[in-house]
Amino acid sequence: MLFMIASLAALGGFLFGYDLGLIAGALLYMEPDLRLTEASEELIVGMAKLGAVFGTFVGGALMQEHGRRKAIAWNSGFFLLGPFIMAVGDDAATVSLGRFVVGMGVGASAVVVPAYVAEMAPKDRRGSVVTVYELMVCLGMITSGLVDWGLRGVEHSWRWMVAMPMFPAVLMLAGSAALPESPRWLVIRGRLRDALDVIHSLREGSGVDRDGEDVSTAAVEAELMELWSAVEKERAQVGEPAGEPDASAAADVGAAADVPAQKSATSSGIHGRGMLAVGIQMLRDIRGLTSGPERNAFAIALWLAFFNQATCSTSVINFAPEVLERVGVDSKDDAVLLASAVSLCKLLGVSASMFLVDRAGRRTLLLVGSHAAAAAMAGLAIAYDAGDAFGSLLCMCVFMLAFSASWAGVFWVVLSELFSMRVKSAAVSAAAATLFATGAFTDFVFLSAARAMGGWAFGAVACVCVCAGVYVQRNLPETAGKSLAEVQAVMAAGTGARGEGPGWLTRLRRGPAAGGRYVEMS
Repeated sequence: MLFMIASLAALGGFLFGYDLGLIAGALLYMEPDLRLTEASEELIVGMAKLGAVFGTFVGGALMQEHGRRKAIAWNSGFFLLGPFIMAVGDDAATVSLGRFVVGMGVGASAVVVPAYVAEMAPKDRRGSVVTVYELMVCLGMITSGLVDWGLRGVEHSWRWMVAMPMFPAVLMLAGSAALPESPRWLVIRGRLRDALDVIHSLREGSGVDRDGEDVSTAAVEAELMELWSAVEKERAQVGEPAGEPDASAAADVGAAADVPAQKSATSSGIHGRGMLAVGIQMLRDIRGLTSGPERNAFAIALWLAFFNQATCSTSVINFAPEVLERVGVDSKDDAVLLASAVSLCKLLGVSASMFLVDRAGRRTLLLVGSHAAAAAMAGLAIAYDAGDAFGSLLCMCVFMLAFSASWAGVFWVVLSELFSMRVKSAAVSAAAATLFATGAFTDFVFLSAARAMGGWAFGAVACVCVCAGVYVQRNLPETAGKSLAEVQAVMAAGTGARGEGPGWLTRLRRGPAAGGRYVEMS
């Protein structure tokens, strides 16, 4: 049941990846129909990331005010409206608007879906469950490339290509009705009985009421108690009163799980005050992060977000067919098909990251991935200037493999570990917005830079990859094997990467660290 829930929720990741992959092929068929220029192509691609910047805050506000499940349902609306606008568009401006709307869905899903899945999963399976989202991103990218290639001979093929995401979006909307609400959000709202029922159904396969009898187990009640305590502690840190739960929750759950009937995490503070109040509070929290005790962690998160996209990782996927055409691949159909190999390498890299993230460590993967990506980009610079199609494709595949085995997933791992629950929502939204804003910029200039600078443009990206590795080396401590409290204590002390523990070979031999985490965005 847990993986079914994760798969339904992670359709947002599939749509993210599908959109990322489809535009690479659709652009080639869109260009003659809409008379696109190089600048308009960059605009169309980059608008999705620009929309995602705003989508991160919309997603954060939606899930705080209306819950994770309803936020997923609202998110599907962006993936329905955006493709429709693109499919009926007759000029670059309309298609760009559709891309912006889709980007809103991309940004919202990047915040909402991992948070929801992480809150539904038990601690010992959280990493493997949440990686379903990243795997769905990869699956979406590969699927879109194959669908684009399959539609190549259809009249107005690009319109069908950009409209295809509407079908999984309908499935996502329908599936959201079957999803249970996050237990954590229910506890925050004071609905303890509902939270207990959801936890019991996830861990035991059914609700707590069976033939009129309460069949909740001690383990489930203990998990609810732990969740309630964490929420109460978070509320105490920000000085919010505990408030009153509903009467039935106090009577039914208070006795079973030792939750005091007179106190529970209910709606207060920003909860129940509307989307605008939630958004304003998030901005205040972000401003407070720049000078508070978690300012060092916040700075690291923003720099990692910047380097994640300054390496042009998504631009390589978006413009891979264009790059292949420029280095000698004559057929648009062949360019689209060959470019799908880059997406396949992303899937392989993410799969490797799942195995290595708790074994080799976060910091080690980022270091190795940075320098391997730099070497691949340097090779692409040479192959591009030489007009070597095979060499260019090979270097793009190696780059994507190196990036996906490190930065693609590990960034979200580290981001989930840096912050206390009190500031995590605002911090993650700000970091995700930085990531998407940087990605939008690289998409806006990628083709122009390649035309103006030739291979030197990719050489510059190689230098950025090296800088990313140097930054990680100097500033990011290893977080694998540490509790969240230990990680946050190191961040607050500002010791950077000093005092590292066992090397990566030792960690690899030991296997996954106890309590290893992949993503926890809540």
